[in-house]
Amino acid sequence: MPCHTVPLRSLIAATLIGLLTSTTALAQSETASQASALSMEPSLASASATLELLPAGSRLVVTALRPVGGMVEISAETAAHVTVTGLRVSAAAARKTGLSIGTTLAVTAIASGWLVSAAGEAIAFVPDRLARSLIHHQAL
Repeated sequence: MPCHTVPLRSLIAATLIGLLTSTTALAQSETASQASALSMEPSLASASATLELLPAGSRLVVTALRPVGGMVEISAETAAHVTVTGLRVSAAAARKTGLSIGTTLAVTAIASGWLVSAAGEAIAFVPDRLARSLIHHQAL
């Protein structure tokens, strides 16, 4: 039985050609990620822009609740009458914490944004500009 050997130069050349002409396989489409990020952008931008102005450890008082699908949009204000709108939480979280007009919300600054909590339960995370760029379409 004849033995066929491939010269080393041919093997190296074929490997290099294969490596140089191959493309990387992406796990997900960037278009889908960008579209979902854009859909979150308006509500997160308005909430984070306002929260940046608040001092650390601020308290907000809920002034309005609006149902939006399976979510509840919260409008709140500080003692200095700075209004925060656009915070959206799940209807289940709103029911669990007894969220109603007049409820006090605590705002805690963390490294990647702000946690908004009611009755000792975190109900919303508002990412800062850097964290917002890292969030894609994953439920938080």
